[in-house]
Amino acid sequence: MKQTFLKAILLLFITIVFTNCDKEEITTEQQGNIETVSITEVQNLFSIDEFSKNSKQKNEPYAIPNLDFISHEEITDSEELLTIIPAYTNYQNVYSRILLLKIEDSIESVIFSMVRDENSSTEQFSGKLYITDLDGNYINAFKVVDDILVSRFLKPTSIESKSSKSLTTSKGDEDEEDCWGIACGMEGEEVVINATKPKNINYIPLEILYLGGGGGSINNTWSPISGGGSTGSTGCSEGYIKDGNGNCVATVVVVAPDNPITDMKKFLNCFDSTQNAELTIYADQPVNNSSLPISSSGDPGHAFVSITQNGNTVSFGFYPDQKAKSFGAADGAIGNNQNHEYDASITINISGSILSEILNFANTIPTSYNINLYNCTDYVIDISNFTSLNLPNCFAIYPGIGNGGSSPSVLGQYIRGLPESDNYSINTTIANGPAQSGNCNN
Repeated sequence: MKQTFLKAILLLFITIVFTNCDKEEITTEQQGNIETVSITEVQNLFSIDEFSKNSKQKNEPYAIPNLDFISHEEITDSEELLTIIPAYTNYQNVYSRILLLKIEDSIESVIFSMVRDENSSTEQFSGKLYITDLDGNYINAFKVVDDILVSRFLKPTSIESKSSKSLTTSKGDEDEEDCWGIACGMEGEEVVINATKPKNINYIPLEILYLGGGGGSINNTWSPISGGGSTGSTGCSEGYIKDGNGNCVATVVVVAPDNPITDMKKFLNCFDSTQNAELTIYADQPVNNSSLPISSSGDPGHAFVSITQNGNTVSFGFYPDQKAKSFGAADGAIGNNQNHEYDASITINISGSILSEILNFANTIPTSYNINLYNCTDYVIDISNFTSLNLPNCFAIYPGIGNGGSSPSVLGQYIRGLPESDNYSINTTIANGPAQSGNCNN
């Protein structure tokens, strides 16, 4: 990798002119030739030996590429494509991808990470963008409001000379005053971008990704939201995008509940928190007995729970209050899931005290639904955490799309893999959940 691309002194893709101490104006200029990095080249690049060579980290790498879902996305005004690899990091609620491009016959790589604000709308992104090298070292960081780059975060001058400083620093490894980036939420001085034309993240110039050597022309841009290139140029029908093999695959869509519950306290008012009860967690997998996180139609499945006590039974799960797509948020809603189909379930007896904690949790509807950050599977995992089940986070990446979140598919496979135990019972036969019964919701 060209070390010049990693030097912060090259400052973005830009020539900076300070009109005052808190603004910068940006321009771009044409650079060298660009080419697509092929899937074979990716596999060679990230083979065990080569990945160790390319990453300077001696211990656990900053990001682990998911080579099962390599894709190519469009670059505007170019026949070449940007190669995208979903990446796992140790940071929660961070959506990371490795971006590869061949510039002047050399494969260049960056890790592009997005952290969405809680108040970010469904249709537009607000939050922070981080661009790092493979080791997590700072290249660029930006604040985004409603899809517009509004400011850039400079690397703090107090650690400017610390070339080993990276976003992988964990709390306690360094002095707290030196902490910055994804690891602790500090990006250094914020400089407002004073651009003649606002920079929309749907059209990020390559030079913003590959400092000082982005290649191509000033018109070569990539979209981290819509999947590259110009809107509607994927060649697929609405609701579909191209995967790494050029096939049109469904985007992920979650719809609002058919039977929303507006008053959870009333819905759960039949339960006695001084007595034992039975809790069941269900996984409606997109594809039965498979970890594939979406079906061919884009259905991500569903996870829900039921509570039974003294003839009273209710079933419920978490939803968006309106249609939510693969990188969007919506207000949260709870749906009545009686008779809902499922592929795998686990049932555990709980004490009155645990029931009380679950009821207190369920009485409040989560304010925000996000397929990637907090969805139906996260909701049932939170409920299970009051018990001894200790369910994992069940993360999966959506094929052809790149982003991901906790998935009913992984939850179902986890349930299937549990050993027999007197502490719980498991069902792995496709069935419908229980009908509502008893005196609840009265």
